[in-house]
Amino acid sequence: MRRTRRYAVMLIVAACLPTTYYLSLQWQEEQAMEQYLESLGLGDAPVTRETALRVSQAVRSDFEVNEAQFQGIDLADQPFLRESTADLLQHREGLCGEGTRVIVSLLLDLGFDATRVVLFNDRLESAHALVSVQLDGRDFLLDSINSRPEVTAMLEAHDVSVRKFDVLHYTDDLQERRRMAAAAKYPRPEGMDRFFERYWLYSFEAVPYAKLLTTAGIDVRVFSFQRPYRWISALAEKPNLVRALLWLTLPLSTLGLLATLGRRRQRQPISMAHPAR
Repeated sequence: MRRTRRYAVMLIVAACLPTTYYLSLQWQEEQAMEQYLESLGLGDAPVTRETALRVSQAVRSDFEVNEAQFQGIDLADQPFLRESTADLLQHREGLCGEGTRVIVSLLLDLGFDATRVVLFNDRLESAHALVSVQLDGRDFLLDSINSRPEVTAMLEAHDVSVRKFDVLHYTDDLQERRRMAAAAKYPRPEGMDRFFERYWLYSFEAVPYAKLLTTAGIDVRVFSFQRPYRWISALAEKPNLVRALLWLTLPLSTLGLLATLGRRRQRQPISMAHPAR
């Protein structure tokens, strides 16, 4: 039993090293975000739609979206959890997914309820990533980077909500999907037709169900129409914090297993019967 305890202590100490390392990286990320917001004059900005637009516009202006010019980000060899916001703010390059991570993280740091949304085209292929902001009981889409200028202008001019999408029943027949869309009545202001012709469906992607299943070898499409809790949206955009929690889970799970085995061993009845002669 003493040997088991010794091994458990060694495991905890070993797991604390990477946990501490990733927590320090997360702390550095928080500092980098605060410095970036201060450089924009948004350190103490109010939680309003105008502030959210300024954050989106600043990131869109600062980031390089031409892959041929990328120097620090390799889109062909990305980690599963993607680059952290600190790395992205350092290199200032990426596509809509990277821009969405930065904007969501900055808005959450300012006190907004922001989360990642992916839009899909009529073939149900992911076409664009952007941000959904919930404010004063309503939500609106905020554009990311690497977007069409007319899409950005339309989203800034109108409060486009995910609720303006008419979620259609899925069918493998592309022509049938188009017929259903043509017959649908979208409750949207004038000028949004081209947006909804390009993007047919949305999905909250704070938890990347499809990516997790694809990694496990299961090729399916998963769409989430339920807005995630704010803490889930925040954790999803903090890969270093996720890694720290995963490393911390290992020794805690081991300790729980050892404690369970120890209790079972103590409860095991001791036989007092004499052996047969």
